[in-house]
Amino acid sequence: MKIIFILIYVFLITTFCFSQSNSVSSKIDTTVYAQTDTLPSFPGGDSLMAIFISKNFIYSKSVLESGLVATTLNFNFIITETGKIKNIKVNNTNERTKNLGFELVRVLELMPAWIPGRKNGRDASVMMLYSVKVSNGFGLGLYNISYFNNLKLKTDSLYNSGVEKSKIGNLQGALEDFTEVLKFNSGDIDALYNRGIMKFKLKDTKGACDDWTQIKDLNRKDADALLKKYCHK
Repeated sequence: MKIIFILIYVFLITTFCFSQSNSVSSKIDTTVYAQTDTLPSFPGGDSLMAIFISKNFIYSKSVLESGLVATTLNFNFIITETGKIKNIKVNNTNERTKNLGFELVRVLELMPAWIPGRKNGRDASVMMLYSVKVSNGFGLGLYNISYFNNLKLKTDSLYNSGVEKSKIGNLQGALEDFTEVLKFNSGDIDALYNRGIMKFKLKDTKGACDDWTQIKDLNRKDADALLKKYCHK
């Protein structure tokens, strides 16, 4: 009988605005960090985290009957200064995979407290980004778990590519690069801010305002001046 098993691809990345160089927008300090002296860690390490997810993941009947071959779910969350997980978000589900996303959030909420990250000698809240690949498999309890760390390089490269394209006037290319970054982390303040700028320059004021409003919805004030000037008529 065919079952679905999880290939866990764990990518620790740092994509919040203040961790990226050559930004189009100005940076402000935040209490949620992307780069810290020590990253948060799941008790026992990433291997046990992957096993925890695999063992607790339950596949709904609709997923088992969907004929799904493989999909990758990109998700991010915050580990607080006390080790609690919060603000879990799966960034790239569609109608066919949304139930997998719901189940992933449920499992993540079951996780025990993490060892917090450290910044300047103090426990700190840290944004984390991971990716889980779900594939078809055969045999009861079949899990194949692999780890990579190249997603950070990919997202940083995409972001910096967008910055460079914006500098030479390739606005559409920059917009596409910032959009790709947001597929991995929909809460990336810098990418939202800069994509909004690209949309505004391309005469898509509504799209720009939508991006800047998302920043405000994340309780950040980075785009407030732009919202006031261009979006509140």
